Amino acid sequence: MSERELHCIAVVGGGMMGRSIATRVSQAGLGVIVRDISPERTDKVAELLGVDLDREIERWGLTQSEKRAILARIEFTTELPKTAGCDLLIETINEDYDAKRQLLLELDVVLEPGIPIIINTSTLSISELAQGLQHPERVLGMHFLYPVTTTRVVEVVKGQVTSDDAFETARRFVRILGKVPIQEFESPGFITTRVIMPLINEAAHVVMEGVASAGEVDLAIKLGYDFRYGPLEWADRTGLHRILNWLEHLFHETGETKFRPCPVIRKLVRAGHTGARVGKGFSPTTASVAGSTDSPTTPRSSLERSGSDHAARRRELTHESPRPQLWLFLGEVPGHRNLARDDRGQHRRHSCPRRRGEDRPVRLPPVAPRSRP
Repeated sequence: MSERELHCIAVVGGGMMGRSIATRVSQAGLGVIVRDISPERTDKVAELLGVDLDREIERWGLTQSEKRAILARIEFTTELPKTAGCDLLIETINEDYDAKRQLLLELDVVLEPGIPIIINTSTLSISELAQGLQHPERVLGMHFLYPVTTTRVVEVVKGQVTSDDAFETARRFVRILGKVPIQEFESPGFITTRVIMPLINEAAHVVMEGVASAGEVDLAIKLGYDFRYGPLEWADRTGLHRILNWLEHLFHETGETKFRPCPVIRKLVRAGHTGARVGKGFSPTTASVAGSTDSPTTPRSSLERSGSDHAARRRELTHESPRPQLWLFLGEVPGHRNLARDDRGQHRRHSCPRRRGEDRPVRLPPVAPRSRP
C-alpha cells in the first residue's frame, strides 16, 4: 500500500496538550484543524495559543514572523465533520475512558476508513477503546511528553488490531515533527509513565517523611543523575491532579503498591495545590513556571518557607530541618515532636511516620546513675 501523504492534521481538544501539538504540527509546515466543543472554547484556545507563542518570543525562541506563519496554518472549528478532510486525526481530550470512547464512536462515522485515529493517552488501553468500532484497525495510541515543543521522544503504541499501514503512517508523522518515535505494544503506563511514576511517588514519600525538602530532593536527582528537572518539579509542571490520576489508574490496573499514591499528593490535590497552573505545588520553582513575577505577594511554593533564599539555605545547612510549611499543611511535624515523658517518667521520642502512616514510638532505655569513685 502506498504511503499516505500528510498535508492536514486534525486535533480534537484544545487544552494544554492540544495547543502544544497544534503548534508543533504547524511549525513543521502542516495545516492544522483544531476542534473544540463551543465558540467560546475555540476563542479561548486561540487566545491561549497566542499567549504561548508570545512567551516563546520573550525567550528568544521565536520571531514575530514565525508566530504569524504558525497561526496562519491553524484553523479553529466547533464542528466535528470539518475534520473529515484531514489526513490524520489526534484526539487530546481529558484522560477519561467514557469521553474518549464516545468521541471514537463519532469519529468512526465521520472520518474516511483509511484515516488513522490517534488516541493521546498514557494509561488507557487502546484495544479496549477501539473495540466494537467499524474500523478498529486504524486506531492507535501516542503519548506526547510535555513540553511537546522541546521533548524529542513520542511513544507510538500499537493496539492488538492496529494495522501496519496506520502504525507506519503515525511513525512517519512523528518524524515529520522532528521527534523520535518509540515503538511499543500496549501495556499499562507504556514506558515513560510506568517508569517515572514510582520515582515521583517515592520522592513525595521522602518529603512527607521529613528526610529532605522538595527542593533538595529535586536538586539531588538533577545533579546526581543529570536530569533536566527533578521529579517533584516535573510533577508540578505536569499537574499533580494528572499525576494522581495516573498513579490511581496504574495501581488499579497492576495492583502493585509502588503505584499507590503517596498521601501528600492526594492532600495537595484536594487542597487545590495542583502545581504550575495555580502556582502552588511541591517545587520552589512552581510559581516561576506558572509565569509569576518576583512580587512578594506571589506564592513561591506550597511547601517551601518564605524569606530570603540564601538565609533559608544557610539554615538548612546548619541546624534547621527541612520541614515547616509541608508539615503545617499535613497537620503534623514528624520527627520533631521533641522529648516527652511517659507515665513512668522515662524519656521517649517518636520516630518519623512510616510509609503507610504508621507512627511507632521508640522507647529509650533509662540511663543508669553514674557511681562515685
